[in-house]
Amino acid sequence: MASRIASGLGARGLINLQLAVHHNRLFVLEANPRASRTVPFVAKATRVPLVEHAVRLLLGERLTALDLPERAKPTRAWAKEAVFPAERFPGAATRGPEMRSTGEVMAGGDSPREAYHRALRAAGRSRRGGKIGPPLQPA
Repeated sequence: MASRIASGLGARGLINLQLAVHHNRLFVLEANPRASRTVPFVAKATRVPLVEHAVRLLLGERLTALDLPERAKPTRAWAKEAVFPAERFPGAATRGPEMRSTGEVMAGGDSPREAYHRALRAAGRSRRGGKIGPPLQPA
């Protein structure tokens, strides 16, 4: 579906898609021919230079010339978590349909559970949503 949407838009390179499924129907919420904030995280986790590849595609390079792996394989589990500066913006961490974060952190671990726990610590929160000690450096 992503390929059909990108082709229909005439997009080359990166495209930011936000999709939703409701009652077995696919809805396109957003389709922008640009990189999202997720691209650097995926590039770090997979060690595939996505932005460099996207620029080469935009400049006319053929996809086959990029020497991409058939499937990118992360060396460990990765997690990303939003940063909610509750002390500066009361109620910012209340989850809802609109994004109220001011950034994101990424952390790696030997398992998804460990990676997410480290991401929560880096964001300054525990699993219960409370404030914890000083943030760790993300992996």
